[in-house]
This record gives sequence, C-alpha cells and structure tokens, in this order.
Amino acid sequence: MCNPRRVIIKLHQAVREEWSRTVEAHVAEQTEIEASMMLETQIDLAAELGEVALQELRTLLAEGYGGWQADASAYRLELNHGISLRYHPDTGRLQVAAQLHETVEAAASASNLASGMIEGTVEAKGSGRYYDDGWGGYTESKARYTAEEQAREQLAEAEARLRTEQQQQALNAAQQQAEAEARRAAQQRLHEETARRQAQLDEAVEQLLRESEEDVQAAIGSLLGQTYRRALIRLVQQGGGQVLQDEQQGAVIELIARI
Repeated sequence: MCNPRRVIIKLHQAVREEWSRTVEAHVAEQTEIEASMMLETQIDLAAELGEVALQELRTLLAEGYGGWQADASAYRLELNHGISLRYHPDTGRLQVAAQLHETVEAAASASNLASGMIEGTVEAKGSGRYYDDGWGGYTESKARYTAEEQAREQLAEAEARLRTEQQQQALNAAQQQAEAEARRAAQQRLHEETARRQAQLDEAVEQLLRESEEDVQAAIGSLLGQTYRRALIRLVQQGGGQVLQDEQQGAVIELIARI
C-alpha cells in the first residue's frame, strides 16, 4: 500500500437541437347573479279599530310574534324559498319581496405550441482514486471507469439543466398565451351563460312570488288575526265588558264577549 493516486476525466458536449412541446391551460370563471321582485300593499288597521289596533300590532311585532324581527323602523319576517315580508307600522305599508341568488360558472381550455433551438456547450468532470499496488481493489482501470461514469452522469445533468433553462422562457410565454386564450373563451361563455341564466332567474322569481301567495296570506292573516283579537279584548275590557270565550283552532279565532 502507498499513497493514493487520483484520475480526473473531463468531458464536454456541444448541444444543438430543436424542440417543441404543447402546453395546455384550463380556466374557470364564475359570477353571482340575483333576481328580485317586490309587491307593496297598504294595511290600515286604524281605519277599522283605531289606534288600539296599531298599538296591539306594534306590541305583537316587538314580541317577535310568528318570527317577526325588528328591522330599522320596520319589522321583517323571513318565509321559505327566499320570500320575505317587511311591514312599516307607522305607514301601514307592507312589502312582499322575493329574491333568488345563483352562481354561474363557465370553463374553457386552450393549448399552445412552444418551440425553439437549444444551443450551448456543457462540461463535466469525474474523479477516481487508486493505488499503484491495487490495494483494496483500487486499481487504475477501476479509477478511470469510476471517473468516467461520474463525468458522464454529471454531463447528462448539465445537459438537462441547459435544456430546462433555455426552454423555460418559451414554455412560460406559451403557457401565458394559452391561459389568456382560455380565459377569454371562459369569459365569453360566462357572459352568454349569465344572460341565459338571468332570464331564467327573473322568470323563476316572478313564479316564486305567485306561488308564495298562500304562505304570505297565512303569515299576514295570523298577525292580523292576533292583532284584532287583542284589540277587541282590550276594547271590551275598556268599555266595562267581559270576554266570555276566547278560543283559537288553527287560523280560526272564536271570541265571545258581553258588553
């Protein structure tokens, strides 16, 4: 055994090759649309039962009867399927509103061809060690083989890096162009789909308002029924009368009083 010796092998390779690759892009776009419709009517309780009815109505609303909630100077009741009622006690104005929301989506794909020429020279080196007496199996031929294999491996890595570096800019540009084309197509489809769905939603909200008439009447009827009941009881009591019967079955209120 003696001091180890080293073998160094250097390799270089000129690279010149054409390349092309297809890149693809998929873009999805979305937007929110809504449709609403409102009807208004007047409920003038004071004309029938005077201020007492308005007072009892305000009391019922403040108590949250039937799910009514305060909403600024008015009271609001949410029904099913996007129907809401808004009543203004001070003016007697009742608003029935229907509102629908929908998310509209559209997608498109596009492809683009990236190509170019890869040009350059790459270099690499490898090394191996051996002993003159071949101690431990470290012979000169083995060292040269090791050095050459190492150099070839590093040369291949250098070639790959050269290709990646020179291709990347063209690939990025092609990808951006494909994405831009896909986005334009998706936005155009979204525009067309939004117009189609908006027309359908406008029809749907109008139909919803018509179909909700029974629920609206039930909600208003329940509120006004309790208002009339309380107002009548109060008027009877204020006049010195007596309530003999006060029963309710469903939407029917039976009130008997002696005045």
